[in-house]
Amino acid sequence: MRPLRLADSSPTMSKDALSPDLIWESDLFGRKSEALDLIAYIDSVVAREMKSHDSKAYTIAVEGGYGEGKSFFLKRLAQHIGLNHPVASVDAWADDLADEPLTALAATLEDALAPLQGQREIEVGVGSFLSKAGIVAKIVGWGVAKRAAGLLITSQAVGAAEQLLVGTTDDVAEAMKHGLEDTGKDLVSDATDASKAVNPKSVMRSRIAEFREGQRAISDMKGSLSAIVQALRDSPLKPPIVILIDELDRCRPTYALKLLEQIKHLFDVPGLVFILALNAEQLSHSVSGAYGNDFDGRGYLRRFLDREYQLATPDLERFLAKLMREAGLSAKQLKPMSMGRAGDGPQQVKLSQVIAIYMQAYGLSARDAYNVVDMLQTCSAIAQQNVLLLAYLLPMIFGQLKGLPRGSLAPVVNSTDWVCYYREGSTSSIQTEISLSGAATSFQSASQKSDHELTDANDREDGNFFDRVILHSRHWNAIEQPVHAPERYPDLVRTVARFRMPEMERQTG
Repeated sequence: MRPLRLADSSPTMSKDALSPDLIWESDLFGRKSEALDLIAYIDSVVAREMKSHDSKAYTIAVEGGYGEGKSFFLKRLAQHIGLNHPVASVDAWADDLADEPLTALAATLEDALAPLQGQREIEVGVGSFLSKAGIVAKIVGWGVAKRAAGLLITSQAVGAAEQLLVGTTDDVAEAMKHGLEDTGKDLVSDATDASKAVNPKSVMRSRIAEFREGQRAISDMKGSLSAIVQALRDSPLKPPIVILIDELDRCRPTYALKLLEQIKHLFDVPGLVFILALNAEQLSHSVSGAYGNDFDGRGYLRRFLDREYQLATPDLERFLAKLMREAGLSAKQLKPMSMGRAGDGPQQVKLSQVIAIYMQAYGLSARDAYNVVDMLQTCSAIAQQNVLLLAYLLPMIFGQLKGLPRGSLAPVVNSTDWVCYYREGSTSSIQTEISLSGAATSFQSASQKSDHELTDANDREDGNFFDRVILHSRHWNAIEQPVHAPERYPDLVRTVARFRMPEMERQTG
């Protein structure tokens, strides 16, 4: 588990030095306002719930597409909430391997209350909680062990073993529990014979006793949690206790559901808030896949959630600028045409804005930005520092992402007043307008011409601009044009498409 401590937010910044402005200083997507809204909502709900006789813990799912900053938001939200409330975080994907959500949740709760060490009531409450949680964990663990044994040595053998355990001493029972896995085959016949002598009535009484013991342990654990919440009223950090859980949709579906079930059944105490960062649609598909296509994964997940909050779609240009910086993309290799609004002439436009304009015109969303930037970066890597014509390459990449045939240019689907500008003749000073799709089609047409046709265009003063560009990019005397040459863009894009991103396949597939 990787709990979030307030001191981890900066190596030189103490909790007292934190402020909302500093916490959200690197916020590229304007998430601070969303955090303020969410915190205000949580405070109002908890204040209302804690006055109610049937109140309970509150669970909120924060949803967002892959690459849209859920983890960034959750970490800063935790720091912001931590200014006034006990808070800690769980990385569910990191804990998946241990397969013990109760242990991870208990440890995280202890981390949330660590800043309050020294307050007698809090320390006593935490000690009591950990003790009660240990009892629950033991009961839960034995239940899991019995189910695992059933998979190893058949349900008949496990049933017989359970009966044999009735009435034995603790030492004998413990030895038999540990011996189930190693003695599977022999246990089938031996335990079945021995079980005939056991009174079925005593078996049921034993099971009822175990059931009631589990109920008492869970009730005691919840009671200790309630005592901690009450003690927080007199502490610097007030209720609620907030536990943030990230990467839930990356876990195995069985672990994710186990974690949700334990939150619901073991931590259902007023004054606790769980915030889950996830892609509910993706997680529901995973759950349905694990339990059968007819299983209503989405409906089942709703049983564990009180509210779902959808993060606002990030500003596309700012999002692209961030992704492009991370990918090392620049206009030195990705060369756009001059652009501007129709009738206004060319303008200074940043590369991230150029790509955003194209994506909006061709109907791609911020969700697609990750794939677009990744394909551009891979194209650049394969082109080995050679210049790529963005006005031709981008529509072809979009066509690939939309599943069109090899080398197809995607159609523009949204009207835009942005156009490309070029000079028709080599000596002309007149700027001619052409639509985004028109520029791509003109490059495609020119790239299919012969050397002779392109040479004639270059010899004429009024020669076609697109012909001249393609001519100057052509490699003379080459048996085959290199993959970065415009006429090879269909091959370049198809090659790049083979470099699939497993994470995006999982999120969007």
